[in-house]
Amino acid sequence: MEYHIDFYKHFAWLRKENLSSNNNTESHQERLSRLEGDKESLILQVSVLTDQVEAQGVKIYNLESSLVEHQHKLNCTEEMLQQELVHRTSLEKQKLNLMGEVSYLKLKLADMEGKQVLGAERQHKAEPWRPSISFVISAVLDPKKDFLRPQSRHNLAAVYTPSV
Repeated sequence: MEYHIDFYKHFAWLRKENLSSNNNTESHQERLSRLEGDKESLILQVSVLTDQVEAQGVKIYNLESSLVEHQHKLNCTEEMLQQELVHRTSLEKQKLNLMGEVSYLKLKLADMEGKQVLGAERQHKAEPWRPSISFVISAVLDPKKDFLRPQSRHNLAAVYTPSV
């Protein structure tokens, strides 16, 4: 079997292939150039994003440091508040104790004032007897007087009768 080869057709196809490969080569060059531009653009974008990530990392670090500092201040404040509550509770207990003591002293003062009023009344009632009591005391303490004699007792009873 013999094939008839059409060289013109074959070469025409080859010529088309060469032309198209030149066109493809140009399009490959354009594409390669475009891809290199895209690559440079992506490298720039990655660089910008890396800088942004680093800046965000610094911000996060600063915020975490600030958080730790604020947490420490909060803990100190809570501790001071707790100490203040303990101190206030102690002062309230002291206040209640002092109020109880003041009440006790007021009652005691009222009782003593009442006793003083009773003592004054007794003293007022005993005033007429004062000279007689003084005389009896001095007579009892004086060893020269003899109270054992009956007539002296009778005389003393007449002398010591208070006039009311």
